[in-house]
Parts: sequence; structure tokens; C-alpha cells
Amino acid sequence: MYDFENDIWLCHSIAGKCFNATSFQPAINVLKDIESFMEANPSEIVTIFIEDYVISSQGLTKVFNASGLSKYWFPVSSMPKNGED
Repeated sequence: MYDFENDIWLCHSIAGKCFNATSFQPAINVLKDIESFMEANPSEIVTIFIEDYVISSQGLTKVFNASGLSKYWFPVSSMPKNGED
């Protein structure tokens, strides 16, 4: 994910930058599709691997909140610590 055209985009980069020729689409579109799937399939688990090159302040947080996906996040406070299961 990259900052591109005043938004967060899915993109392949050239020298660490997103260009028209390497851009896929705004991340919000794909994240909303995933949210729709989750809404229709509440017992499913989806893992998203993100290569985060977003530099805008709170960029990823904003796009995840706007997509509605943040309500499905596994809470960081529940993550195992110090080798716990």
C-alpha cells in the first residue's frame, strides 16, 4: 500500500513510488470487498499481509476504519507476549 493521488492505493512500485502504470486501485475498494465477505461469512478468518509504504499520518488506520474492517481486527491486547500461547 502506498500514498498515491491523495489516497491509499494498492500498487507495485518503481524505486519506492507508485505511478499510473504501476497502480492497481484504491485500497478502500479491495478492503470494502473483504468487509462484505466478512459480513456475509462471520465465522471465517481472513489474514491480510500488507507491505506498508504509507507515509501519510494515520493513513492505514483511516482506510481500514473507512472500509469497516477495523471491527474485525484481532485486538493487539490479546496477542501473546513473551512466548505465551
